[in-house]
Amino acid sequence: MVSILLLGLAALINLTGCILLALSQKKHAATVFGRGAQPLRGRATRFVGWTLLVIALLLSLLGDRPGFAVLYWLMSVTGSAMVVVLLLALKPEWLSRAAHIDDRGQRL
Repeated sequence: MVSILLLGLAALINLTGCILLALSQKKHAATVFGRGAQPLRGRATRFVGWTLLVIALLLSLLGDRPGFAVLYWLMSVTGSAMVVVLLLALKPEWLSRAAHIDDRGQRL
């Protein structure tokens, strides 16, 4: 039971990390928040995004055997990246809600 919770938490943390990495780029920030929007604190956001991906790897390793944990983490990162790509293409406003920021760049 604990391993299922750890792996599920790792998947959610991977998704959050991928969202932060996407929103730290100018092009994606402009897509989500509108033309002229600045990325969310550039380097700090990127650092937190990468840190979350590493934390998700550690949670995966705690949740199962190393061979499966690494495979699960890679598939989870891939799935999370695909979800972020689809959200950027089809529903970018959902990403602004995920970041708790409105159209004017103000925190909700």
